[in-house]
Amino acid sequence: MQATNQQSREAQYNMVRIFAIVMYLVAPAIYLYIAYTMQATRSVQDNMVMLIVLLAVALGELVASSFLPDMILRKSPDFKTQKAPLQQYWTIRMAMVESVFIFGLAYFFIAGNFNAIFYFYAIGAIGVVMHWPTRERFDAIADKLEAK
Repeated sequence: MQATNQQSREAQYNMVRIFAIVMYLVAPAIYLYIAYTMQATRSVQDNMVMLIVLLAVALGELVASSFLPDMILRKSPDFKTQKAPLQQYWTIRMAMVESVFIFGLAYFFIAGNFNAIFYFYAIGAIGVVMHWPTRERFDAIADKLEAK
């Protein structure tokens, strides 16, 4: 029984790691490529208020990514019967970090300022480092979720 549980956890860890590589590295690279290839066709109409608001939302999203996945799963009425709460936890966390990169792309589409994207990418990089699923973090969260 214990070996099966360990094998299941190992399979989940591998899936989360692959998902993290896509969401934390590949997707932001694609967003940056899209903005880079379109920058010549966009006129710059900086909107400083919108930039500040989106940066504040991005920072808030990053802060919330530290505690919101826990709250969402704990408040779920069917938490005990969920098939893969560990994968759900990591998916929520990764999506919240990825949204920071998407805010940068959205600002580029609105204002046309390619350089402003790098503010969002700096915030997103902090989120990637904070939430990269290392074996220790993964096991700690798995233990916490299994204890509930």
